[in-house]
Amino acid sequence: MNSRAEKLVIARAMQRDVVTKYPFHTAVVARMEVLMDPAVETLGVSMESARLLLHVNEPWVEAHADTFLGLLLHEVHHVVLGHLVDERLREVDAPELMDLCLECAANEHIEEPLPNPIRWQSFERYGFRANQSSLERYALLRDYFEENPSARRVPLPAPQDAHGGLRKPVTRGSVATQRAILEELAELAEQLGPESPATIAGWRPGELLRALFVSSAPPSIDWRAALRRLVTTHMRTVSSYRRPSRRFPDRVGEVPGRQRQRHAGEPPRLVVCLDTSASMSDDDLANAARELTALASLARITIVEFDAHIHAVYSYRRGELERLKGGGGTDFQPLFGAGSPTFGAEAAVVFTDGVGPYPEAPPAVPTLWVLTGRSTSPRPPFGHVVRLHPPPAT
Repeated sequence: MNSRAEKLVIARAMQRDVVTKYPFHTAVVARMEVLMDPAVETLGVSMESARLLLHVNEPWVEAHADTFLGLLLHEVHHVVLGHLVDERLREVDAPELMDLCLECAANEHIEEPLPNPIRWQSFERYGFRANQSSLERYALLRDYFEENPSARRVPLPAPQDAHGGLRKPVTRGSVATQRAILEELAELAEQLGPESPATIAGWRPGELLRALFVSSAPPSIDWRAALRRLVTTHMRTVSSYRRPSRRFPDRVGEVPGRQRQRHAGEPPRLVVCLDTSASMSDDDLANAARELTALASLARITIVEFDAHIHAVYSYRRGELERLKGGGGTDFQPLFGAGSPTFGAEAAVVFTDGVGPYPEAPPAVPTLWVLTGRSTSPRPPFGHVVRLHPPPAT
């Protein structure tokens, strides 16, 4: 450590009260190599294979003791939430909107002072809610600006940290480093014990590890192939200045027309219906949760818990699935039709043993039935069907 700023970074991060309050954050900072970088205005992070770099603007560090810790926690959140290694966050056609979503995610669970923070509460009018994924928030912003193109004339708030490292190519080495970091944090969590209230970015480290990396038991369903069959032809109608308006065909470029397309990097929106009736065993639900972990890396998911009635509807956050209500009989009819949770969705996926009454007429929404391996019910009268097999014994 030759630079005074390098010493300040480590000294401030390793203060006794900081280590006690933020044990997981401190462990990540201990992995970082401090790089004096005048190209960044404040702080930034990047990953080069096994190296996790903290880019530091020396004058800023010396002048901002009041907000340094908050922004350092922010950089750690970028790391643990996978912002450096998740390809889906780069495969978007409006990176400036994704930057806002990444900032909201990194700031969401920080109580320390921050320099001009971008918080999700500022975007509630677009549909932002607590604990949404960055992909879900990105889709909400994208939809709004498609429908209101004039709104893009208003300057967007700029991140207070450098995001160049978040756009560097993902390598096998960086993914391995990401996993190693989360595994170390999970081990630290075990040492601290279950009674410890410590979290990082609102997560327990084990939950993050399960959310970002599919568990050792692989999914039994090829979800990429399943989604291609289910949603490829189900495109959304969007505004485009490249298409002539039907009402004003001579004003191309002034009045947008409408066309059906999916934007690059935008995941499909699925309603996943989870049968919580008495005939679904705990093993059936555990196997469904395993499949959801894989499916969540490819799609935006809304969960519907149902038996003979709909009991809960909520956005799925990877690693979080509970059997909240149910235990009765099964009826598939409330899932479909006007006003139901699947109405207007791109597609519906139903995890069930298949026992129960079906709608008399096929619904408009493309449907994939995922039947438990022990199901002996007849094939559903509509939609695609796959079998859910338990993981192999280890």
